[in-house]
Amino acid sequence: MVLEDMKIKFIASLLALMLCIAASFCFSVPAAVAEDVRVAVVVSSSVNPYKEALEAYYDELRKRGLAFRSMEFFMDKSLDSGNIVSRIRAYKPALIHSVGTDATRLIKESIKDVPVVFSMVLNPVAGGIIESMQASGNNLTGASMDLPVSLQFSYIRKLKPATKKIGVIYSEKETGAVVREAKKYARRIGLELVAEAVDGPQGVPRAINRLKRKVDFIWSVADGNVFTRETVRELLLVSLRRKLPLMGLSPAFVKAGALFSLSIYPDKVGRQAAGLTMDVLAGEKPSTIPITVPTDSELLVNKNTLKMLGLELSSSILKEAKIVGP
Repeated sequence: MVLEDMKIKFIASLLALMLCIAASFCFSVPAAVAEDVRVAVVVSSSVNPYKEALEAYYDELRKRGLAFRSMEFFMDKSLDSGNIVSRIRAYKPALIHSVGTDATRLIKESIKDVPVVFSMVLNPVAGGIIESMQASGNNLTGASMDLPVSLQFSYIRKLKPATKKIGVIYSEKETGAVVREAKKYARRIGLELVAEAVDGPQGVPRAINRLKRKVDFIWSVADGNVFTRETVRELLLVSLRRKLPLMGLSPAFVKAGALFSLSIYPDKVGRQAAGLTMDVLAGEKPSTIPITVPTDSELLVNKNTLKMLGLELSSSILKEAKIVGP
């Protein structure tokens, strides 16, 4: 019995010693690891969609357990570009998060030795920010605002099932790559994309006149060489007069008379960027991480335009769509 008691005491002492050793490993975290991760944030402007994306980005990082601190620069409120870059250099961040195209372009051109995760950037390939959506070819990765062409064309067909030919006005410099890929996709699904290239807004009225007799629907791509207040007005007038449905770029287009638009959710784009940030901080190279695209969108439909065009919505679209108009 005495021997048995001694064995029990020895085992208990051994277990206690092992627990102490394990505890010392668990709680003796090196100072470098215990420090919060430094993230520099550059935002193109202080408009609400960018703020929503950034707030969601921070929230998602916290949910994923990242201890971090950030230094923020809003380009419409902060110092000039050179000083922003200098202060980021002095801050020595582990990663830079850029929100919007202007902020992303500034960082891309100025800082090449720190990983960058962008968000809220439209057409990053066409804009020269990255080489492709699969591999950036530089120190960037990110969450784009590019809704897949497959999604956009599927809604065109849902709203007007008889559509065979879709028209688009674009500039080769800004959205040529986007339109070429859209043409390939259209052919695969039995559609024809009729594209009219312009060098600037002055060529848009002639392009509209050429398209209006050839197509069943007009698709819009975000192109600064195409859309101005004047060209949007002209496009909307032709659309309504000729009963030619127009897919607009934003809710503002729909309110002005476009048949429908698809809008992204900025907060979801921000959360996508946070996920990419975690991947980069875990050791993945930004150049090898594919660029994300929005996973869902909000459908807006103009009720008056729908009636004017003589179109009806299916029950599934009615459940999904946000209807604009009385």
